Amino acid sequence: MLMDWHELNPVSQKEIDRNNMIYDNYQYNRNPFIDHPEYVYLIWGDGTPEVSFSSTPNTAILYGTPTLGNVGVNGVEIIATANYLSKTQTFDINVLEGGSGGDWVETFMFMSETSSSYTTRAWTGDNDTEWSATNARTDQEIDSRAICLKDAGDTCMISQTLAGSVSSVTFEHQQKFSGSDGEITLFVNNQQIGETIAVSDAANSSTFSNITVFADFTKKLVSNGATSIAINNLGWTNLSNPPQSPVFGDISHTPESPLHDEEVTFLAVVTDADGTIKQVLLSYGSSAETLLQSTSMQHLSGNSYSVSLQLPLAELVCMVSGKISPKSFAKII
Repeated sequence: MLMDWHELNPVSQKEIDRNNMIYDNYQYNRNPFIDHPEYVYLIWGDGTPEVSFSSTPNTAILYGTPTLGNVGVNGVEIIATANYLSKTQTFDINVLEGGSGGDWVETFMFMSETSSSYTTRAWTGDNDTEWSATNARTDQEIDSRAICLKDAGDTCMISQTLAGSVSSVTFEHQQKFSGSDGEITLFVNNQQIGETIAVSDAANSSTFSNITVFADFTKKLVSNGATSIAINNLGWTNLSNPPQSPVFGDISHTPESPLHDEEVTFLAVVTDADGTIKQVLLSYGSSAETLLQSTSMQHLSGNSYSVSLQLPLAELVCMVSGKISPKSFAKII
């Protein structure tokens, strides 16, 4: 019954104003259920907030965790009313199903407590992902809850090892309290990605694209300790089916024992599980260490490729390689 009442009676502007007045003038603490009505679902519900809106003047906020029932295009309508006049705006939200490649995000909404103390933190976040942070507090926000790293050395946050691969990472960041020259660095599998990001007292978002980690991975954000830095909405795109290396089958040439200056036809069978072969090259030279020349092989049909060359050398070393996977070679002598 109380859950039904909560859904039928959303937070009003009067309640928001009263919450702000009590915080600013009297108790100096806030009613978390006014700021975040979705906490009701996390505590007394099934842990999955329904997708719904809260609003203040000039701002409408969509909050909640989409479920499988929300996958697809969802029409949303906002109606603003003032002085007996109303204005309607509609837009679509496209919810993607995770797990087969797509966007994931850590919202920090599932951190267990709101605390101004800096300490080591650990929590199970969105999508049941385990996170930890050192020298961190949990009472700061960038639009919504954020993790805040202390202005001290050895401050960072890191994910558990995640399955699949990662192609891009994005996150929001903002300097909190005093200080300057704060910076944050992204690491994937302990390898730095891109350039270090300068942080200011304005909320900003940074995106790292073209990441090519096709294996299980961890994500780590490291502060330089110059200022306290809040982080929110840490998102990433991972592909459960990264590009596969070509596989070389039969490779042959005719005639089998070519004479000097005789034309030789090379035939190679190359297969690729995900169909990403763009080119097959034949590299040749006087030894395996001096394959200084190459030519593209023509696609015949199916998985067969061929090229004919007039070879001036009595003894020649050749290698066939798929352009997508230059480490995969088949050698013809």
